[in-house]
Amino acid sequence: MIIHNTHLNYGWGEESLNVDNPQGKYWINYDRASYIPHSFKEEFKRAIQIAVELSNKPIVVHASGGIDSEAVCLTLNELGLPYTISILEIDYKTTKNCNEHENRYIYKFIEKHRIPYKVNRIDLEHYVKNILLEEAHKYKTYRMGMLLHSELLKFFPDSLNLYGDGRFSLSRYRDVDIDKDGLILVDDIGLMHTHFKARELGIHAVRRLFMFTPELMLSYMLDYDVAHWIKYAESFYSKMTKFGNINCEQIKRFMTFRNWPELEPRPKFTGLENVEFLRNQDPKDPCYKIFLELNTLYNGRENLIYRVVPYHQLIDLLKP
Repeated sequence: MIIHNTHLNYGWGEESLNVDNPQGKYWINYDRASYIPHSFKEEFKRAIQIAVELSNKPIVVHASGGIDSEAVCLTLNELGLPYTISILEIDYKTTKNCNEHENRYIYKFIEKHRIPYKVNRIDLEHYVKNILLEEAHKYKTYRMGMLLHSELLKFFPDSLNLYGDGRFSLSRYRDVDIDKDGLILVDDIGLMHTHFKARELGIHAVRRLFMFTPELMLSYMLDYDVAHWIKYAESFYSKMTKFGNINCEQIKRFMTFRNWPELEPRPKFTGLENVEFLRNQDPKDPCYKIFLELNTLYNGRENLIYRVVPYHQLIDLLKP
């Protein structure tokens, strides 16, 4: 696991990274930026350079067909740094590559840019029946997609594993069932799972690349479009609905396309839409029963362990 200084360090009580023995209240540390950043794209480039220098290992980008991982690849291209693309193909029973609908984007990217790649296959039925619940209980998370993608670490033990995400989300209190108005950053323990996993395995990884440095986080907050969104948030959300009609993922995608206009527009997939037990939701299917148990245990305000930071406080935490 790679951490920049003490930024994005986490744990329970007075200890750091104590997932095996969580005592006290869950916390996350955000360092202060050392300067006021001017460009998200330049800070993104700097964050990748810092991660590469800290690791000094061959680079692997785990690409799911989304624009975040392709932005990482384009930045590595710009920096002239060699890397390999890792592709996960999910098999379920007789259906091979269930997530083909999203993988086709990364295959097009590979062909266009002539990037070396490796395909990694996971048997989803075996994973759900034999691994999923144990991992979910240990890390107290319902995020099957993240748990699944962390398995990719095992394919690249001697590399710097870059995951092009970082759920730096413009959420509302109401999104986590808190009856208040206002925008917040929500960090739950499930988002940290891959970091814990990498630490246990002794593998270099950065899961939350969009949050890797305080300067990068602050550059996102101060970006013109994001700042505009924050200022006029109440105008975008309807009091008649829980979530409103514009969500946090949309503004992040908008800004990513603005910074990397060569990215091909695409719908947002999780990669699991065509998995049979999720699509049919047959209560007799053992895999679906396990999935329901997972969501019942951890997908709710009562049991989900998270930290909420109001946006005005977050900016104060990050500013030098």
